[in-house]
Amino acid sequence: MSHDDTMTAVRQGNDLRGRHVRPRQHRARVDWRYTRFVGLMRWLLPASALILATTVVVWPSFNVTNTNNMLDLQTLNLPAQDRPTMANARFLGTDKDGQPYTVTAATAWQEQGHDELIYLEELQGDMTMESGLWATISSDRGIYDQVSQMLVVESNVSVYTDEGYELHSDYALIDLDQGIAEGHLPVSGQGPAGLIDAQGFRVTENGDRLYFDGRVYLTLFPESQP
Repeated sequence: MSHDDTMTAVRQGNDLRGRHVRPRQHRARVDWRYTRFVGLMRWLLPASALILATTVVVWPSFNVTNTNNMLDLQTLNLPAQDRPTMANARFLGTDKDGQPYTVTAATAWQEQGHDELIYLEELQGDMTMESGLWATISSDRGIYDQVSQMLVVESNVSVYTDEGYELHSDYALIDLDQGIAEGHLPVSGQGPAGLIDAQGFRVTENGDRLYFDGRVYLTLFPESQP
């Protein structure tokens, strides 16, 4: 992702803050498909917590001026363009509820003249939430803007929990300050109750609501008989 693409994504994030967040009108129409959708969401509600977990896991750890959060930094080198690069970086800390998290990245760096941005490659975050739910998120690339508190993750974005829920996409824009997020690329999810596919998603109300955009396809697993 180029710097121009990054700034465009950040501007989109600022627009995301300014919009009144609510489901689109066509999603508000109540019919039998919507009823089934609501029923499935009751089963897949922890998926909304997954996006919230994404925000909780990542945002406290990328302030590189806070050396207390940087552990196991194995190498520090200066490439040809004189940019500081951290290899095998590992961050430990706790979230706002005091729950522990770990974020690792194969490579992390900053570009000269854009100190507010931290670029990450091959990143993974692990955490245990207050409810006891364990979740992990991974992606090929990520960019964090320390000023606006916007996080962009792209390419093979995956979230898993120990209760069998997962979410997959190739892009997510997260407003860490407001606790909202959205993605405009196809997204798929899976849980014990079934499967879901959509053209995008939106997380609102600090992770309490998860909406899917576009054509939504649901596959419900039959309940197992005793």
